[in-house]
Amino acid sequence: MVHDVRAMLHDVVTLLASPAMLFQSLRERPRWIGAVVTLIVVSAAAFFLARAEIAAYTKEAAVLSAREQNEASVAEIETFFESPLFTAVLVVSPVALTFLSIAIYSLVGLVLLAVTGGSEEPRPYGKLFQAALWAKLVEIPHLLLWTPLVLAKGSPEIFLGPAAIVTADPKSRLFSLMASFDLFHIWFIVLFVLGVRIMLAVEWPRAVLVAAVPWFSWQFLKLLWV
Repeated sequence: MVHDVRAMLHDVVTLLASPAMLFQSLRERPRWIGAVVTLIVVSAAAFFLARAEIAAYTKEAAVLSAREQNEASVAEIETFFESPLFTAVLVVSPVALTFLSIAIYSLVGLVLLAVTGGSEEPRPYGKLFQAALWAKLVEIPHLLLWTPLVLAKGSPEIFLGPAAIVTADPKSRLFSLMASFDLFHIWFIVLFVLGVRIMLAVEWPRAVLVAAVPWFSWQFLKLLWV
């Protein structure tokens, strides 16, 4: 057990300090359980610690919306935000959405890989999933920074990119676009591209296409909803 923890810590440090070395190692010896467990634990812990600040922020918007209906709706919402169910949903939802996004990015990447010539590597979806999964471990430094900032500010609205300095309306498309280009989002894409390049042995243009296009497409779709 101690050996497994040390090996996982070594892999995380390698990812952050020398990602090409880690992805080459993953290509030769695939592994994913440690990455899954680490991502779940860190994400769940961060959102659990920040649950009061997130509850206060989301509750205010929900109550304002409910008041347009009736007071009974307001009472139900207040009860929900004070219940253990809210804490459970708050902790589980980010983890579930993270793994869903990894699965979707990998699936779309697999389609793009196939239509641009495929790969000689066996089990390409598994390699795409591993590349995205390990790249997503940039959530560790992200959440280690985000959590204390949320606790200090008292709000989950923490921006670590252009949105932190832009003066646009928070509900505008411009602000939504700036928020998408968070430091850790870009870091994830860079690592994902590198992982695809090494683990699937494809040239750089195809690696960028396979790894980055799904992410940019999702950002474009989100702008349409603003």
